[in-house]
Amino acid sequence: MSMVRPSIFSQNNGALFKDIFRVAVFACAVLLIFGSSTIFAQQSSAPAEGSLEYYKALAEKGNAEAQLKLAELYQQGKDVAQNFTEAAKWYKKAAEQGLQEAQYKLGEMYYEGKGMVQDAKEAANWLEKAASRGHQAAKDKLQDIKSKAQDSLKDLNKALDMIR
Repeated sequence: MSMVRPSIFSQNNGALFKDIFRVAVFACAVLLIFGSSTIFAQQSSAPAEGSLEYYKALAEKGNAEAQLKLAELYQQGKDVAQNFTEAAKWYKKAAEQGLQEAQYKLGEMYYEGKGMVQDAKEAANWLEKAASRGHQAAKDKLQDIKSKAQDSLKDLNKALDMIR
């Protein structure tokens, strides 16, 4: 009697092979789907545009516009705890790169003493820089400061006249 070896593709084994093949194809498809979603999730881990993290990442790389926006977020307390010291730090970085709005805001912060020691000379310096480049609000602020200084000087002269 000769022995007949059954083929793995015989009638009974053929159905089993097809089932194994289907399971393997399904497993590959699942791996592709979940694997690609993991790749997309990793790609979207970058900070969302417009978020605090987004501006901070750009600001730390020296982007003046992002430094200005980050300073405004800190000053306003938007999406972060209000922090005038951080606001002043980022305004200064942007102002040093020549952004008029940052120069103006930094001048205001020096004038008001927010986030730093009040310093009229530094305030005037930054406001002058912004005003000389056409920033209207900086021009108005300088005019207001000069007007208040003149009024104070008049009041001082009146007081001195009364003492004499």
